[in-house]
Amino acid sequence: MLKSILTQKFPNFELKPISGGDINEAFVLIADSEHYFVKYNSKPVSKDMFEAESLSLSLLRENDVRAPKPIEVLSKGQAACLILEYIKPAQFGVRKNYEAAGTMLAHLHLNNQKSHGWSRHNYIGHLNQSNDQSSHWPEFYINQRIRTQLINAHTRGYLDLTDMKVGERFCRYWMDKLPHATPSCLHGDLWSGNLYFDSEGNPWFIDPALYYGHHEVDLAMTKLFGSFPKVFYDAYDVIKPRENGEKERLPIYQLYYLLVHLNLFGLSYKSSCMNIMKNYA
Repeated sequence: MLKSILTQKFPNFELKPISGGDINEAFVLIADSEHYFVKYNSKPVSKDMFEAESLSLSLLRENDVRAPKPIEVLSKGQAACLILEYIKPAQFGVRKNYEAAGTMLAHLHLNNQKSHGWSRHNYIGHLNQSNDQSSHWPEFYINQRIRTQLINAHTRGYLDLTDMKVGERFCRYWMDKLPHATPSCLHGDLWSGNLYFDSEGNPWFIDPALYYGHHEVDLAMTKLFGSFPKVFYDAYDVIKPRENGEKERLPIYQLYYLLVHLNLFGLSYKSSCMNIMKNYA
C-alpha cells in the first residue's frame, strides 16, 4: 500500500525500511537523487495524525528548534504516510551535543501563549490528545490528560472500578495542588528516542505531541525512561531556572505518559501508574 501511495508524488523511487518507533513503520525514500524520511501507518487515524505532526514540526521550526522539515502527507483509503526531510544520523564516536539540546528546549519553553492547549487536537502515539484551550493549568492537565487516559484505560479493561476510585482521588487532590503555570510551547513527548542527533552531533527534536502547557511536563518526560546527561539540564537551567516544587511534581507529570503507555502497550505499565496515584494523593 505504501508504494501505491508514494506513486502519487514520485513516479520512480527506491524505498529502504529502517528501524523506527513502536507506532509507525519507517523508511528512507530515494527519488531523483534526493533522500527523504517516510513514516507510514494504516490505522484509520493515520492521515489526521500525520497532518497534526506536520503542523507541530512546522511550529517547532518557527520557534528556532531543529526539527525535520515536513514535505507532504499522502494518503489512500485509511492508510497514510508523512514525508519528511532526511537528516543523516550520527555515527558511532560522534560527540552528541546534549548542551545544545538543553538550550534548545529552554528556548522553546520561552515561547508562550495565553491559554494551555493548542488550536487543534493531536495525538500521542496513535491515541487522541485533546487540546481544548484553557487558562487554568490544573483543570487542563487533570481533565484533558489524566482523566481522559484513566477513562481510556477503564474502557480497555486495564483499570477496574477500584482503580478508578484511586485515580479520582488523585485527580481531586492535584486539582488543588498544581501551580497556575504559564503556557509554554512543549514538545509533548520528549524521551531519548525523540531526541535525534545528526552526523555532526547537532540535536533535533522529532515526533512531537505539541501543545502549550507547564514546561515541567517536558522535563518530567526526559527523566521517565532514563535521564538525559547532566549537561542537558545544566544548559537548560542557564536559560530557564527550575521552579520550587519541581521534584515533587515530576511523578505527577510522568503519570500521564505512563497511562499513555498502559493504553498503548498493556498491563505491564499498570503497577507504575497505580503506585503514583496511591503515593501522591
